[in-house]
Amino acid sequence: MQDRYAGDVGDYGKIGLLKCLQAHGFTIGVNWYRVPELDVEKNKDGTFKQDDGKYLIPDSIIECDPHLAERLTEIAKGERSVVSLQNAGFIPNAVYFDEYLTVEGRNEWRELAKKLFTDCNLVFMDPDNGLLVKSVGRQSAKSVKYAFYEEVREYIESGKSVLVYNHRCRKPERKYFEDLEAKLQENLKVYHHMVQEITFPKGTIRDYFAIPACKEHYEMFHEAFADMKKSKWGQLGVCRLFPEWADDIHTRYMTYDEYVFVDIESESFKEGCSFEDYKRDVVRYLVLCSYGYSEEDATALANKYINDLKKSFVEKEPVADLAIDIGYACG
Repeated sequence: MQDRYAGDVGDYGKIGLLKCLQAHGFTIGVNWYRVPELDVEKNKDGTFKQDDGKYLIPDSIIECDPHLAERLTEIAKGERSVVSLQNAGFIPNAVYFDEYLTVEGRNEWRELAKKLFTDCNLVFMDPDNGLLVKSVGRQSAKSVKYAFYEEVREYIESGKSVLVYNHRCRKPERKYFEDLEAKLQENLKVYHHMVQEITFPKGTIRDYFAIPACKEHYEMFHEAFADMKKSKWGQLGVCRLFPEWADDIHTRYMTYDEYVFVDIESESFKEGCSFEDYKRDVVRYLVLCSYGYSEEDATALANKYINDLKKSFVEKEPVADLAIDIGYACG
């Protein structure tokens, strides 16, 4: 985030989204990833190669939040700065971290941010370009324009959810989202289907990835995004959800460890396991898979088909195969 962008149409959607998330129960911490103007962004005459901040709020979408639109336009036409956004009080009681990020001081900067957000359950990370890409070295001048995956992971591991901005690359949309979800799963150990996306296409495309730290936060993200879609923000095309995601399609929450069990470990017989371990895994699969049995019902089914379990255990049949057979027979 740079001061010269303050008050543009990107801030309109960004702050509108954060207000909605706060209304759904999140306590907001905003990490601006504030950076000074970089020489690599300028032409020889000192002008900027790109001027994303030129996209102000058009009249056609003011009704999404008239007061917010008015105040942001005033900031954009005045002394543009991150501090002006903070002082406007758009997100009551939000915690802001506006220290400048430098390559050399990144570790200290990171620790300061973590301490500041101790009492927040959602950290919004707003780097200029998004999550780090392979073409940018971690010690290069451009690295301050990116969030590192471990910076996201540290918040998730501490029980805080994360909303992170990411710049759309030149890939087909489906491929772009799938690739980034896969990277988030690999680096954060968060099941990729739990990541939710919302896009703001006005001016330049801005994508936000919501990464929940727990089931409760997943539900809160889902409800907030659905509300944004149904409101003026969605009706006027200011925001939209990833095409395959809709408010009437709700993926069952699953942790990364549960995903590994269902999609990988249960597909082969676990050598050396006891029959009780095998039975317990069948019950666990019935609870976690799409049949969605309760613990009590899954245990009752395992007991009902105990002879089948014993036979499958002797024949070293994968847990998934047997559990699916039971679930299909009783579903």
